[in-house]
Amino acid sequence: MRHLMLATLLLSGCLLITSALAAQPSIGLDGYSAAPPRPYIVRAPQPFEVVTSRHVFHDSRLPRVADTQPSVIIRRYDADLGVYTDAVVRDREPRPPTRSAAR
Repeated sequence: MRHLMLATLLLSGCLLITSALAAQPSIGLDGYSAAPPRPYIVRAPQPFEVVTSRHVFHDSRLPRVADTQPSVIIRRYDADLGVYTDAVVRDREPRPPTRSAAR
């Protein structure tokens, strides 16, 4: 019985705090009722065309980018620029020069 009263009191307190916070005015524009940036132009819907023949959507597949030679991407942090740089090293190619070796 005591736990039920404590739970009821806790629930009432949470509801009171939630309603008090919801009653405070918000700062800024109301995103739900703001006017659109440009007028909405009502247009008639496009006619729906039924395709009865069998067809394949070739353009819905992602293009394949295949490379037969293995490659490794080496990522280094360039302290002068403050960014990471990537260098691709392919099989049987010399390694890219490091920034400190180029100076």
